[in-house]
Amino acid sequence: MLRLTSIDASYGRVQALRRISLHVGAGEIVSLIGANGAGKSTTLEVISGLIRPDSGRIVLGEQDVTSWRPGRLVRAGIAHVPEGRQVFGSLSVEDNLLLGAYSRTRSSREEIAADLQAQYKRFPRLHERRRQLAGSLSGGEQQMLALARGLMSRPKLLMLDEPSLGLAPIIAHQVLAEVKRLRDEGLTVLLVEQNARAALRIADRGYVVETGRIVLEGTAQDLLDNPEVQRAYLGRAYGEIWE
Repeated sequence: MLRLTSIDASYGRVQALRRISLHVGAGEIVSLIGANGAGKSTTLEVISGLIRPDSGRIVLGEQDVTSWRPGRLVRAGIAHVPEGRQVFGSLSVEDNLLLGAYSRTRSSREEIAADLQAQYKRFPRLHERRRQLAGSLSGGEQQMLALARGLMSRPKLLMLDEPSLGLAPIIAHQVLAEVKRLRDEGLTVLLVEQNARAALRIADRGYVVETGRIVLEGTAQDLLDNPEVQRAYLGRAYGEIWE
């Protein structure tokens, strides 16, 4: 589905990514774990075209998309749900969802309406709040909205940046359980998540990112069992709810 090869990226004179290489297979969840500032979010921004890499190659399917702009990447099937939800607070829940389908110029109104109803079925709370301003939703409801808005583009690859950030543990668990269900339905997911234990519990594979480099990769279970990963990222108290 996606392959990055030797990606370097910078913010001005500060190099954020160094020779990043990874791949995401169709129908799997791949998780990027690491400390704050390690380069996980930057990796997603490079893939979605928000940051132009200094060097390296990005291939989606069989197409080299390294130089593609964000709008073209959305139309090609990449949806990026950013950190902090970033819903349009002054618009209704339903208008936010409809904006998620903005790139689907070849879809009929009936198709978009059907997908809207599918998201309401997936997240009944959004249907209850559909006329409410998005800015008045709780944090968990806004995360559901951001996820549903991303799904309205009918992505092939869904990229999620810190979906559990700032949520109560039980709500975070519900959100990540929904991500796992999406994988079970056939969607491909690239997940950045600060709670490494929670991420690896639902992932197929993972990469550990430190100071802009990938220092370790493996199956999710291999990373969960790795003593160094346990010591650095898998604090027991933080992850108990995910057992």
